[in-house]
Amino acid sequence: MMNRIVCLCFLCVCLNAQAQENCIQFSSLNKYEKTGYVDTKPEPLFFFTPPEMRQYLSKRDAVIGEAFLTYATGGHYFFNLNIAISLLNAEEIYGFLPKGAALWIIFLDGKETRLYNFKEAKGKLNTKEGIFNYKAQYSISGAQLKWLQKKPIDKIKITWSSGYETYEIYNVDFLINHFNCLKQYINDTH
Repeated sequence: MMNRIVCLCFLCVCLNAQAQENCIQFSSLNKYEKTGYVDTKPEPLFFFTPPEMRQYLSKRDAVIGEAFLTYATGGHYFFNLNIAISLLNAEEIYGFLPKGAALWIIFLDGKETRLYNFKEAKGKLNTKEGIFNYKAQYSISGAQLKWLQKKPIDKIKITWSSGYETYEIYNVDFLINHFNCLKQYINDTH
């Protein structure tokens, strides 16, 4: 009986370490110098295709949002959003993501919080695939951190230079899972 318990505990430790490894994309944390940053692995966050475009985009969605979190030493957190738009006129329709522009995170309970874009993000055309790629980084304050770690998200509303666009989130536990990953990695590293 004792051998089984030891074996199960070992298996839990191994699975826990493996899960932690699988959720981290990059780390430059140095526990001795207390410097660096950690990125979680990007995951799909939302997909959107206007109904009138579905017949033209049968192989992919018009707008795909992929996100990940960054922790930088000193307790700084960032929400990173990579948006791929499969429309050649994306710059005309959406424009760019201005510095200081708001990103509303709307939770399942109807409450919301706003993050602000750290720097301007203009679309870069991948001519081979015909996709405009935008990379934005939003600062997370200490007060927001408590909400974001615990609440499932329903939608996000992105401020583009041309206006606002709201996207339904399919991975509602995205933030909860990524914050848990970061916390565990940071605790195990320090």
